Amino acid sequence: MLPSNWAGPATGPRRFDLVSEGMCLRERYRPLGESPQLDRVFEVALGAGATQVYLDRPYVDFDYRSDLAHFYARAFRPPPPDTERLLFADEEKIIGASVVRPLPQQVGRTHLPPPKDLKPYVTCTTEMGLHAFGSPWTTTGYPFTSQDGEYGVCAHAAMWSIARYHHLEFGTERYTTSGIIEAAGLRERPDKTARSAGLYAQDIVRGFRGIGLPALEYDVEAIPSARETPHTIIHRYLNSGIPVGVLTSVHMLVLIGYGVASSGEPFYIVSDDRYGAYERAPLNDAANEDGAWKMLVIPQPGRMHVNGEAAEARAEEAFEDRIRADTGPSHLFQMWQDGSLQTRTYATPSSAYIEKLTARGMSGELRQHHIYAPKGNWLWVTEFQDPKAAEDQLVIAEVAVDATSLHLDPSPIFANIEGWAYVWGAGEREPSVIDTETSARFKSAMSDPGEREASPAPEYAPCSGDPVE
Repeated sequence: MLPSNWAGPATGPRRFDLVSEGMCLRERYRPLGESPQLDRVFEVALGAGATQVYLDRPYVDFDYRSDLAHFYARAFRPPPPDTERLLFADEEKIIGASVVRPLPQQVGRTHLPPPKDLKPYVTCTTEMGLHAFGSPWTTTGYPFTSQDGEYGVCAHAAMWSIARYHHLEFGTERYTTSGIIEAAGLRERPDKTARSAGLYAQDIVRGFRGIGLPALEYDVEAIPSARETPHTIIHRYLNSGIPVGVLTSVHMLVLIGYGVASSGEPFYIVSDDRYGAYERAPLNDAANEDGAWKMLVIPQPGRMHVNGEAAEARAEEAFEDRIRADTGPSHLFQMWQDGSLQTRTYATPSSAYIEKLTARGMSGELRQHHIYAPKGNWLWVTEFQDPKAAEDQLVIAEVAVDATSLHLDPSPIFANIEGWAYVWGAGEREPSVIDTETSARFKSAMSDPGEREASPAPEYAPCSGDPVE
């Protein structure tokens, strides 16, 4: 059943106070069916600092219209072609938006900032432009949509969110759900209007490849425990702002951030189409076998041929070679042997790496060295950190590995270790060496994943009147 006056003509978006009137607007969509995803949209918006919500109707949504054309329009009585849009704002600007579809699974394209209690741990956010009130606006968050339960299933929703994130953040092509469904193999069926029966892992990987996002695959149980764990692999990609798809026996979700609890145990920020974006969960959160994390699927941006674990291993090898050398920062060797240093690794476009050097407090001489060192479009950077040091002195060394080099032979490009600077030429095993300063420490390019104390979340006033019409 549709809400009254669905997508009816209006002179402009209607404004509501989010705390006092938000739940009456939420009740407007109750006739479509229960939706924990829409409940979560309102929770996230309030937690992110929104104070107002605007009902914008009718709204023509590109993603929903694509699904309508490919699937729903072939029904004898198709759903309406228009949607409604919720615009969430603080006192100064629009901070997020959510499209409501005339379907039982009603939450469509949504882009909201993370709630303040989870924001420190979310590493995968990107900007999205939108138009409202005759002006352009920019929102920041992770893209979300719920599956519709007919044309698309959870894997399609998860794949859509990853693909849309890559489009917004890395400039890849824009794909709708229908484009992802076709790339994942629905075109092999004789009737394109068939309901989706779900996807196997190979369908998901094939789908990502079909939209130009070749994906790495990791069997969680097969990850060797001596050096690598699911945590170490996941963290490298989340450090890089690259979402990680997770497959269980019956479901797919997306990891978009992580933190480390006071107990030392990592936790994750999950985008799950069953509940919403920005849910906190531990690894393998499962009351039964169906919920256990079975496989990691990680689409990579750019021309990245080297995976994170190979890059970090090569960076550590290069670091140890330098601190063992007769000339160089040999005073760090004992700290390395004692396990007093920790490593954190991330991938980045080389241009983004260079842009952040000044803000990180890197000295001018080292900064110039890194700016002019030859480099490709994508780097893996391993930071060697002294966990006992102050924040602005945390990083004592870093080694950059060419992410576009051969996976079986990753190539370091440049490094700095306590004021010693290095450049590896093409095909050279030994670098050129420059002694720039006696000491040169600086901030990390990554945020601290340690758990912060959360402030109490704001609450909605219950709806005391009729639902919004």
